[in-house]
Amino acid sequence: MRTTQPLRVRSLLSRPILSSIVAFAALAAWSIPSEAAWLSLGPFGGAAQAIVQDPQEPSVLLASTRDGLVYRSLDGGGLWTLMSFPDALAVAVQVLAVSGGDHPRYYLGLTPGKAGQTGLYRSTNRGQTWQPLEGLRGEPVFSLAIWSRDPQVMAAGSQNGVFMSRDGGDSWQRISSIANRELQPVTSIAFDPASADVIYAGTAHLPWKTSDGGKTWRSIHNGMIDDSDVFSIQVDPVNHDLIFASACSGIYRSLNGGASWTKLLGIPRTSRRTYTIRQDPVHRNEIYAGTSQGFWKSIDQGTTWRQVSNAVVKSIVFDVAGAPRLYLATEDDGLLTSTDGAKTLRPINQGFVNRNFTTLISDRSGLIYTSSLYSGSATGVYRLSSSASTTSASTTSASTTSASTTSASSTLTGLPGTKSLGNVLAVAPADRNTLFARTYDSLLRSTDAGTTWTKLDVPWSNSRVQVLRVLAGASPRILAGTTTGLYVSDDLGIHWHRGMDAAAAIEGIDVSPEPERLVAVHTQEILWLSSDGGTTWNSIVWPSRPDELYDVAISASGVLLAGTARGAFRSVDRGSSWEPVLHGLANGTVPLVLFHPSQPSAFAVLQGVIYRSNDDGATWLALDMGGLEGASISSLAISPTEPDRLFVLARARGAFVSPVSGASAGVGVQSTNLNQH
Repeated sequence: MRTTQPLRVRSLLSRPILSSIVAFAALAAWSIPSEAAWLSLGPFGGAAQAIVQDPQEPSVLLASTRDGLVYRSLDGGGLWTLMSFPDALAVAVQVLAVSGGDHPRYYLGLTPGKAGQTGLYRSTNRGQTWQPLEGLRGEPVFSLAIWSRDPQVMAAGSQNGVFMSRDGGDSWQRISSIANRELQPVTSIAFDPASADVIYAGTAHLPWKTSDGGKTWRSIHNGMIDDSDVFSIQVDPVNHDLIFASACSGIYRSLNGGASWTKLLGIPRTSRRTYTIRQDPVHRNEIYAGTSQGFWKSIDQGTTWRQVSNAVVKSIVFDVAGAPRLYLATEDDGLLTSTDGAKTLRPINQGFVNRNFTTLISDRSGLIYTSSLYSGSATGVYRLSSSASTTSASTTSASTTSASTTSASSTLTGLPGTKSLGNVLAVAPADRNTLFARTYDSLLRSTDAGTTWTKLDVPWSNSRVQVLRVLAGASPRILAGTTTGLYVSDDLGIHWHRGMDAAAAIEGIDVSPEPERLVAVHTQEILWLSSDGGTTWNSIVWPSRPDELYDVAISASGVLLAGTARGAFRSVDRGSSWEPVLHGLANGTVPLVLFHPSQPSAFAVLQGVIYRSNDDGATWLALDMGGLEGASISSLAISPTEPDRLFVLARARGAFVSPVSGASAGVGVQSTNLNQH
């Protein structure tokens, strides 16, 4: 069997649910911005938790994700950049807010995180730096209200009740009794526009109200279904007795300042979760509701409703400049905007990414694939081409129309249908049209570049595929590492046979570029090497303790490189002996290693920094991480059509690319990913 530039892949998976596949065509002529070494490729969009607007600079928008990413746009959503926040991906962001006044302040409410991270953070320099507010340090903050008449006056809802500040957050006073367990946690909060002493607080049970600045509180649940989580509260800016509330049991309206509530009907499944409800500040009869069953609008203060989108909207913002524009943060479709009262919604995701990525892998034609868990979008496959100058986002479940935004590098085209595949954990291409995908309980094949898929009959029962590799060529060889051993197919998955006698679970598979036919396979106890493309096998010496091995790479000259919990190890005699890498690469966890397919270059990841070697892994230097600061890197890849560029997959933040200086043209395909199963 002849192989041509096989692939290396490991994938970081933690919670397999719904999946999507993303395919990028490697770019041929990119201009990398001088201010960053790494250029973000997306796929843009994903899960957004909140969006807000700077009242002093309406073109400035902020958007946050539940897992701690904060983005900023300086041009009304045209382009987003990740802001510096040290606790990104280590916390849950529940609150994103911007105060008005001559000197706007940004606020982030966190719950819960590592020790010392929970609380309310403030930035006084538009997000350049953040400081925890001492009065709420260690307090899980779920909600924040800023009084419209004075931005120094704020109320925060926390796990343990309501706190108030009258000096812009410098100091805080508890205004609800710690003994009142019914007034905890406070998931939503709102001021009466006329008086800062009148505060409405929604809890995980029912709403409450104070009319004296928190000295006394009374439950205002008459008409609400018991045990309703109150997610948001909206007070009419003119008629202060008119109040709307959204809850897990639906939408409610009060005409008497919360004394009684009426459940609003007109939306199917009226007890569906309603995450947010907002009133148009100019057209006060128009009410918008983001629910688990889509985005809805009423033009008669909630008496009747019309669904305007399938998007699951978590946050709604009206343009503070008075323009007929609204901005939305959605659960699956990222960030959207509308200028026609939500008749049409346009994605504004360029630069914004938050998805649960798994692996990154390239084929010989230059397509790079990745899969993303938890995707609720109907579109899951994308192809990125360098032949056009606009980035086109296909119709998502959030919109009835497609839209495009200008980009200097690529065209992004969505291919629908991959959501039905279920838990796609990794994709393995045999050629441009023939793809294989593994899920937890099946192996799938597509012969039309991912448009349709067929489930393959496999001989392993009560087992699942943990690693999948394709040795591409005129007659591709498929290697499937399962929980009960290695299986091989030489006819595109129609027939299978055992690849080796070992019946242990296969943890990893790595292959070398041409002209070598080396394949390394390891279980938790044995490391195997094949010199004939997986036909015969020999066990070789472990470079470290078996439970410390993360990744193995094989160079074109047969050098082996192993990433372990105790640094990197190198073998020049095909695994008979190993030496620790001591020159330029510190002793620490090295989860990823990769050889260039046509050069004596190697790459390794250590403590979030990518290192490069120009002598087959003997000595190392750190690369510039500008644009990838703080990223958790899970994959490395080099495409045959872009041999002078290194592709990276970062947890939640997507794919990035950077020039690999000094690399010459080649035809190999190399990629490596963290934790293949």
